[in-house]
Amino acid sequence: MASGLRQIEGVPSSTGAQSSHVKQLRSMADELVTDIQRLSHQLHSLKLQHLGLTAAVRDICRQFSKLHKIEIDCTVPEMPENVGMKSSLCLFRIVQESLNNVAKHSQSRYARVELVAEPAAIRLRVSDEGVGFDPADPRYSRGLGLVSMRERARAVGGEFSITSRPFAGTRIECSVPIVFQHSQ
Repeated sequence: MASGLRQIEGVPSSTGAQSSHVKQLRSMADELVTDIQRLSHQLHSLKLQHLGLTAAVRDICRQFSKLHKIEIDCTVPEMPENVGMKSSLCLFRIVQESLNNVAKHSQSRYARVELVAEPAAIRLRVSDEGVGFDPADPRYSRGLGLVSMRERARAVGGEFSITSRPFAGTRIECSVPIVFQHSQ
């Protein structure tokens, strides 16, 4: 799309306004391509696939902190090698969605991401010191982000919970079983 606009840009036009409009469209197309590449990377993180859960979560915390100017305390030790890809992807997506919710809704300048390996499960906690909300309020139960996090955890046999109160921050907790790679 952007290359087609570059070709049009080189064609003499009858007005400077048309040329300016084509340049503006090209710029918008370039931004769209960049956004799509970024989203694609987020949806299927190569770091998660090649370097594992620990590196991927540390990286998303670092990038998110830089992008949104939110301090993130990321406590993510090395995870066992036998954490299956489905469980890793579930946890990675919940971290992403939780941090997005911090940026969009919490008004907090601080968040904490913690992963803990237990003998049979990995526990995740993402918390903030923001405005919080009432999870029992039906307006929040319909949100796609919370629903998708809950469904992701359920799909891998995990548990998911939200603790929040107005003006008291929010805490997302998830526990997913460690499943050996060969069984996934």
